[in-house]
Amino acid sequence: MSVFSYYDKKGHFLRADELLSCNDIDKAKYAALELRFLIEAIVYQKLVKCSADIPESIVNTWQPNKALRMLYELNSLSVSSFELQVNLTNCPQPPKDGWISLGEQKIPKVSRLNTLYNKLGSFLHLTEPKRYGKRIDKNVIDQIKEVRDELEEFVDGNIVVSFGKIKHALCPICQGDFFFNRSKIKSGDVVRCKESSCGSTFVCKIDSESGYVSFDYRTYDICCQKCNATIIVPEDTVMSLGKFLCSECGAEYIFAREYSYAVVNDNKN
Repeated sequence: MSVFSYYDKKGHFLRADELLSCNDIDKAKYAALELRFLIEAIVYQKLVKCSADIPESIVNTWQPNKALRMLYELNSLSVSSFELQVNLTNCPQPPKDGWISLGEQKIPKVSRLNTLYNKLGSFLHLTEPKRYGKRIDKNVIDQIKEVRDELEEFVDGNIVVSFGKIKHALCPICQGDFFFNRSKIKSGDVVRCKESSCGSTFVCKIDSESGYVSFDYRTYDICCQKCNATIIVPEDTVMSLGKFLCSECGAEYIFAREYSYAVVNDNKN
C-alpha cells in the first residue's frame, strides 16, 4: 500500500477544515487533533522511506517532531520542500528546456513543525485552573485556524525522497540511540548523543582500508563514596562541572574546581 494512501494527509486536513467551519470550541479541539494527525502523516511517510536503516523501535516510538529533527541533522535536503525534475536530453551541459516535473516534496521547516505540533497539543487538554472562568473559546478557534492555514500548502506533496544511508549506533555511556549519515560523515566529525540526560560527544574515526566507522570517547572512572560502585563519567560532564549520579545507589555528585588568580602583566607601568 502506498504511503500516500495509508497516511492520508488530505483526509485529515479536510476533516479539520469541516470541523473548524462550525466555529464550535469542542469541534475545534477535534480539528486540532486532525491537524496533529496531518503532521504525523507527513513525518511517518518520511520514516517509512528510511525504515530500512532505522531500528523498528525508533520508527514506532519516537515523536514525529523528534524524528524529523533527527532526519534533518542527517541530511537537511531529505526533509526540505522542493520540486523534483528530470531531463531526457543527451547533452554535456544542463539543458535550459525540456524539464519534466516528477512531483513535489512538501515538508514544513523542522523548527516550525515542532512549534505547530506542540501548539496543537496544548489545545487537547482541559483549561488549566489558573485560566478558569476566562472566555478564550474564540481565541482558541482562531489559533487553530491559523495552524490549518499554515499547514494547507503541505497537503499536496506527492513524493517522498530519501538521500544517503542512515546508520545506527548505541551510545556507550547511556546506551541511547544516535544516528549518522554514512555518505556524509568523515574522520574527525563530532557526533552527539541525542538523549537529553546524556549528550555525550564522540569523535568519528574511519578506517582507511576497511571503511569501518567507530567513535572515540573519553570517560573517567570514579568510585562512589557511598557504595564504592564505579561511576563512568563522560568528559563533557567533567569539563562543564556538571552533575552526575551513581547508577547503583543514586548518590548525586557535582564536580568542583579550585580557582586561583594572578596579576596580568601590564605594560603601562
